[in-house]
Amino acid sequence: MPTTRPVVTFDVGQTLLELDAAYLAARLASQGVVVTAAAIDAASAGAWASYEAEIRAGGEHHPWKLLMERWLAGAGVGAGAGPGRHALVEWLWQAQPTHNLWRRPVPGMIDVVDALRGRGVVVGVVSNSEGHVAELLAEVGWGDRFAAVADSGRLGVAKPDPGIFTW
Repeated sequence: MPTTRPVVTFDVGQTLLELDAAYLAARLASQGVVVTAAAIDAASAGAWASYEAEIRAGGEHHPWKLLMERWLAGAGVGAGAGPGRHALVEWLWQAQPTHNLWRRPVPGMIDVVDALRGRGVVVGVVSNSEGHVAELLAEVGWGDRFAAVADSGRLGVAKPDPGIFTW
């Protein structure tokens, strides 16, 4: 009788990795925008709450761009001189595939991944992303920890569609 190993999959954004405020502040500084990582972190809860309310209301906005717009607004970005907030969000979005802002490890999560792997569990990633999740995981030093990476940007199917789980 064949035995099967248990499988656990993780999302990347807000599960394994979260927005890296210091990295975002540095990216914005390259455009002449001065904002601290602390201000970006402080804007997080309000940005997520506003974003989730808009999504529940069935808004027409692109979810990533809407979230970033609210995050930057909460951090005070784009209210004065320099590039406007909309232009910055567009610039960040265009760079997201190669300069992913979600790169700060969520505390303790890689330990959970490692503990599962140590118990013989097959661990994978299923993420709605831009098609570069495998490269991002390699950048943060985690690329070899996952048996499979299902990235909606590569597969052309996104959660909650069951197809992303069966590829």
